[in-house]
Amino acid sequence: MDPNEIDKMEHLGETHWWFQGKKYILKNIMRMFDSAGGKYLDIGCGSGMFLRELGAGRQLYGVDISERALSYCKKKVNADLARAQGSTLPFNENT
Repeated sequence: MDPNEIDKMEHLGETHWWFQGKKYILKNIMRMFDSAGGKYLDIGCGSGMFLRELGAGRQLYGVDISERALSYCKKKVNADLARAQGSTLPFNENT
């Protein structure tokens, strides 16, 4: 992805209706399926908006192909992050 687009997503993530709507949907889905201490993997985690929504008390993992996106993500969340494709995950079995 174009680095400028990543910067735009980072800056719009907290205010743009599209991202706010996606977060609203995620929160409602998580209420139905969440488990305390669960493990969650965000493939294409971008700047970390959804990982941050998952919050504390969970084991969080994220992958993205963009180093720039991961640098934003690292500032937002305590997660095990890796630069990788979703088809070749660099995590142990049962992660």
